Amino acid sequence: MKRIIIEDFCNARKLALLEEDKLTKLIIEDKFKDGLVGNIYRGRVHKVVKGMDACFVDIGLEEPAYMKIKRGQSTYVGDLILVQISKSAKGDKRVSLTREVSIQGRYMVYIPSNDKISYSNKLTKSQVLDLKAKIEELGVTGNRGLIVRTEAGLACIDDLKDDFNILRDSYERLEESFKSSLSPGLIKRAKGQIETFIGYNLDKDLEAIVYPQDMDVDFNNGAAESLDKLDIRAIVKSIDRSYLGRLVRDKNPATFSNHGVNARLTSYLSNKIRLRNGSYIVIDKTEAMTVIDVNSGRYIGSANYANTVIDVNMGLVDEIARQILMRDLSGIIIVDFIDMKSEKDREDLVRKMNRALGADGKNTKVHGFTRLGLLEISRRRSQDSFESYYYSHESRDYYSANRLVDLVEEEAISHIYHDLIKDDEEKSLVIEIEAGRYKRLMAEKKEVIGQIEDKYGLVIEFRTV
Repeated sequence: MKRIIIEDFCNARKLALLEEDKLTKLIIEDKFKDGLVGNIYRGRVHKVVKGMDACFVDIGLEEPAYMKIKRGQSTYVGDLILVQISKSAKGDKRVSLTREVSIQGRYMVYIPSNDKISYSNKLTKSQVLDLKAKIEELGVTGNRGLIVRTEAGLACIDDLKDDFNILRDSYERLEESFKSSLSPGLIKRAKGQIETFIGYNLDKDLEAIVYPQDMDVDFNNGAAESLDKLDIRAIVKSIDRSYLGRLVRDKNPATFSNHGVNARLTSYLSNKIRLRNGSYIVIDKTEAMTVIDVNSGRYIGSANYANTVIDVNMGLVDEIARQILMRDLSGIIIVDFIDMKSEKDREDLVRKMNRALGADGKNTKVHGFTRLGLLEISRRRSQDSFESYYYSHESRDYYSANRLVDLVEEEAISHIYHDLIKDDEEKSLVIEIEAGRYKRLMAEKKEVIGQIEDKYGLVIEFRTV
């Protein structure tokens, strides 16, 4: 069974997946990072640069966005066009647009301007053949662009039909919205990672979705104050009403602390991970590669040294795989297991590692042991690593401003919800903090501190130590 825990803090919204009580997935949506990619806009062509086969389009942002013009495509200043953000702004580069608008569903991605149907490379050959027959049965051929997702592999024909009809209807509404005005602006907000993840995980194994009650739109007087408001109940209701009974609203906003997520997260924020039997691994990241060192530690094992080595190595495979996937380690990964003399033992370990990393599909490849007895793994990155949210490699203590501001909000919640402030007392909170951390916090997250004060009705005072 699995549980989804959602935390909605001023700085970021987070989702944790607990499977059999183990943390197996963490998604962080930083509210202060550019989250425009995938948004669909009504744009007006501002300027055409013929020598570059490009144009600049006003979509209602501060600066016109950049868009390449496809060969044979007529584009003139003043044209109203339906566009989607394909790349966010970076440095001197502006936001990039595409006219090939796509809408994501549970099993498919719908691309009306395209006429190709492609299939996820994670699907097996037999699954692709089966899906091709089902897609043909739907009559979606020749004039519709689709990307069939990995999740479609287990979908029946009715599921695929419902998904396609929803996507088609959504695009028709999109076109109506586009034609309803002449002003540039946002028409449809892209689904965030959390919203998408919820949609893909409404299944029989889901025990509960736990979230703070103040995320409910009806709890906030029925109004979503901004486009980034996430209404969990509305999302579940739109997909499958039968799962509404599995929603759990928590009065205390510190859901990660309340439900043990932060405690489980500790093992993914340390470079040394110990197992109960005394053995441990050490993870060191460099620019060139990630090295994972296996140690027997306090593990005693049997009188036979060779058996002890096998027990330690085999016992750590699942934990190593879990760390690779959770931390989203990528590039070259070298695992220095305790040396095993038997070739058969090495082959058994490689097979077990392949099984443990199997859920990652083609992103990960176990290459086997090198001449020096090191296990070599390569992996493509599938998402931004959450380490970048919690760590600051410029500081000696590695606490990022993100991590610090979350700790401040947890402290505020503790005072409010654990009755540490009486009703007749002034709602003030004094937090002692190391001088370097305070400087980092004020330099990067002063605005968020103000939001925390407003959200909880507190005056926060910092004392440096």
